[in-house]
Amino acid sequence: MSRLLLGAGMVAAAWALAITGLIFVGDAEAGAAWAKTGPGSAAAKAIRIGTPGKPTVSSTVCTGNGPYSISLQWSPTLDSPPTYEIFAAANKNATPVLIGTTTEPSANLTNVTTKPSLVSVRATAGTWRSSLSLEANGC
Repeated sequence: MSRLLLGAGMVAAAWALAITGLIFVGDAEAGAAWAKTGPGSAAAKAIRIGTPGKPTVSSTVCTGNGPYSISLQWSPTLDSPPTYEIFAAANKNATPVLIGTTTEPSANLTNVTTKPSLVSVRATAGTWRSSLSLEANGC
């Protein structure tokens, strides 16, 4: 009976070790940080992504039911490497719809399905997003 209990205890210990080992693989630094005594506070600085300047629309095709096209440019952010998202809204009260992305501070968009009456841009970097720029008149 004692061999059975000893064997069962060793199996349980092996499973606990295997499960614990899987949890802590690759987390040595985090585990070491939690092992320290103290108040447990720290700080980190988040990146800041500036809001692009108000777009300037240089040309549009806004006839019929679409598709529409629009060419625009804006002053870039000083952050790098930004990606820009371009939005269009039917009017001031409408929710802006994403109509394009670019890595340049300008875009020539064709086959736009949302009539770009108002356009705005924002900078992105990974999952970080800036505020939307001021709106410019499109169509």
